[in-house]
Amino acid sequence: TAGFGLVLNDFITALESSSATLTVALYVYASERGETGVAFAIAVILMTLTLLLNFSANMAAKKLKNV
Repeated sequence: TAGFGLVLNDFITALESSSATLTVALYVYASERGETGVAFAIAVILMTLTLLLNFSANMAAKKLKNV
C-alpha cells in the first residue's frame, strides 16, 4: 500500500521522511482520532486495491495456464 503522512512535503523531503501504511492510517483515523469518514475512505481504497490485485492475479494465472 502507499504510505501516508500528516504533512505534505516536497518530493525530496518526502523520500527521506518516514510514513505509515494505509492500514496504520486506517487504525489511527478510526480509533484514535474518531474520523470515521476518512477511515471509510481508506477502507474503500484498500478493498479496491485488493480487488484489482486479485483480478490481475487471476488473469495472469489464466494466461500462464494457456501457455
